[in-house]
Amino acid sequence: MLILFGMIFTLVVGIIGHFLYDFTNKNKLIGFFFAKDESVWSHLKLGITPTIIWSIVEKIKLIDNANVWAITGISLFVFSIIIIIFYYLEKVIIKKDIAIYNISLFIVAVIAEYITSFLLFNMISLSLIIKILGYLNLVIIFLLYLYSEIFKPNFTIFKRFRLI
Repeated sequence: MLILFGMIFTLVVGIIGHFLYDFTNKNKLIGFFFAKDESVWSHLKLGITPTIIWSIVEKIKLIDNANVWAITGISLFVFSIIIIIFYYLEKVIIKKDIAIYNISLFIVAVIAEYITSFLLFNMISLSLIIKILGYLNLVIIFLLYLYSEIFKPNFTIFKRFRLI
């Protein structure tokens, strides 16, 4: 049941988060956590931020499971891979933005993320390698948040994709 609440929370906050930056008159704190442009990184933040918020709630209030962070890291990896692959497939094959495609992609990626989370939570024990990969992914995500804000990088994932 918690998985379903987490999925709904992530979907609602992610969809609202897409518009929050402009709605708050380009608030820098909102831009740090949510989309502020049409880059793939901004679209990833729409799922990552609410998932991290939900996992904090899970860890503090709801679940006594030592693997919450590792599972969150693996689930976010699944979410990120789906978004990245299908975002660039849309740009290369369809060659334009289709709102219903982007919304559907977000929904499918969040569902896949929470199915992964459900499966991992129901395992009797997680292997050490899964735990390490989960924690490593969370560290990478944290560093990407900082890197993208501090250095304003100019490579593909951090800028809007344009076909030549």
